[in-house]
Amino acid sequence: QFAPFNEKSHYHPECEITDWNNQPQVEQCRLSGLPDLDQNNAFVRTTLKTWIGNLTQHFDIDGVRVDTVPEIHPDFWNEFNAAAGTYCLGEVFNGNIDYVAGYQNHMDGIFSYPLFFTMRSVFQNKGTPMSNIEALLGPSGTIWAKFKDPGLLGNFIDNHDNARFLNAQGDVHMYMNALAVTLTTTGIPVIYYGTEQLFHGGDDPEKREKLWPNYS
Repeated sequence: QFAPFNEKSHYHPECEITDWNNQPQVEQCRLSGLPDLDQNNAFVRTTLKTWIGNLTQHFDIDGVRVDTVPEIHPDFWNEFNAAAGTYCLGEVFNGNIDYVAGYQNHMDGIFSYPLFFTMRSVFQNKGTPMSNIEALLGPSGTIWAKFKDPGLLGNFIDNHDNARFLNAQGDVHMYMNALAVTLTTTGIPVIYYGTEQLFHGGDDPEKREKLWPNYS
């Protein structure tokens, strides 16, 4: 049991996500076997909103990173974001800009996975043209047409869910170019720890390296 959610009714029926193109299944089934709260339950919904509001107020939090946003029905996020009373940045792990952009109607900011995948393709594979980035970020780029507010997107080139850039492409100059786009394009740059030390870990747990034993 997990206090305060000790009742079976607090959770969706037990099932695993097996089809990521089936949105009801994504929202109602379990990710990696983790218990899945039912936000349509009034107690669950109210408790989560009260918790985030108290947390941000008590600690004067400037922003909240929200994991696995698509795994919960989007109407909950409008209420959660309002209850937080501060900037919320949600993770939608998907490269489809139409799918990702829709979630900015429910949360302040979204991690720009479409930009992440585009930059990885361009800067890790030297044969991929820079025009792919222009098509996304240029004056007529799709990012302006698709997202509600590109200035609130989280831009990144590395994170804890993907093998690090340098694991697949060891050219530091290419990495620096990717970081330059991350830092200077419209949006909020999000830098993963270890970037400053050129960490190059692969799949779990290598991409989540210990920081201090490698510090220099």
